[in-house]
Amino acid sequence: MPTTNQEIKRVARQLFASSRAYVTPFYNRVASKQEMKSLFADRSPLLGGAVLISAPMGTGKTFFIDQMAALLGLEGRAKPLLVGEVDERDLQQAKGEVLFVDEGDIKTTWADLDRGIALIGQHLRNSQRVSLILGDYTLRNPNLLRHLPKHRFLQTFEPLDRPFLQGVLQQRIREYLKRRPEEIIEPALYDILVPDGAAHVNSFRAILTFLESLVRTLPGDRQPCWLTVELAKRYVQDSFDPTLTTDRQENFLNRFLDYLAEHHPRGADLEQGFDQAEMLLIGGPAGYGDWAEFREEIIDPFGLQGLLLSRGIPGLDADGRFVRWPGPYYPSLMLTLMAEG
Repeated sequence: MPTTNQEIKRVARQLFASSRAYVTPFYNRVASKQEMKSLFADRSPLLGGAVLISAPMGTGKTFFIDQMAALLGLEGRAKPLLVGEVDERDLQQAKGEVLFVDEGDIKTTWADLDRGIALIGQHLRNSQRVSLILGDYTLRNPNLLRHLPKHRFLQTFEPLDRPFLQGVLQQRIREYLKRRPEEIIEPALYDILVPDGAAHVNSFRAILTFLESLVRTLPGDRQPCWLTVELAKRYVQDSFDPTLTTDRQENFLNRFLDYLAEHHPRGADLEQGFDQAEMLLIGGPAGYGDWAEFREEIIDPFGLQGLLLSRGIPGLDADGRFVRWPGPYYPSLMLTLMAEG
């Protein structure tokens, strides 16, 4: 028997959970788990240094570490320290051999990132403890890394690709419906949810939140649950309402959607993303004086709303401004679906 709309709607919150609010089963991260086990089997080479997990926000870093807590000596912690809020007293009072620190990412100001990483680095020098620091690609900035006496990145944090997403959903259907999982997503919709070129910027949080919202639009009947591109497009057309404050933002959005529809349908062939020159070219004859102006009017507002995704390393520009969304750039799930309209 196919999985019905009624069944999926009944467990939608658990099935599409993307935070620690629900205790969902752990899936995949096999290579990451093995690397962590190998790293921490003998901690002596790590003492006085940091292990960094650097991946886009919403990709499951904290959930992964929750599963590794016993191995890393983090059991019983109330909550992790935060890069932007940590102080020396926090560091001194933190229990365990491993110092767990989260949110080394663009939600934090550059000044707080720099201060926090510097404090952690000094504490590691003095205490010879090990720190595990989670964050987005900001953690790869050399101006932050210089504060850490020694560091290494986890090399095998698996990206969110199609088999990964399918496996997560099938496991959760088995867990929450106690039945053999049936596919509920049209293959063509998978092409949009997890296009190959965007594997390293895809977010579990964005995709699962979208799927939960989409399921909420289904009737609560016993018809087979089947999430299609057409259903997703209709949902986006009815609900997509970005904040556009200038005519040039609206013009850019329309030109960008047209460009995606013509050259990258369903997010295809975007392995390298868009660089600055390509973004300006797509923007067209809008009268931008330079990249800084374009970034202020287009990149930053679109990045803040999650319309544009970035795979660059955030940091300070020549003028001392924190560039949170450096290229290359990728369209969000919502933009990719809008381009299908």
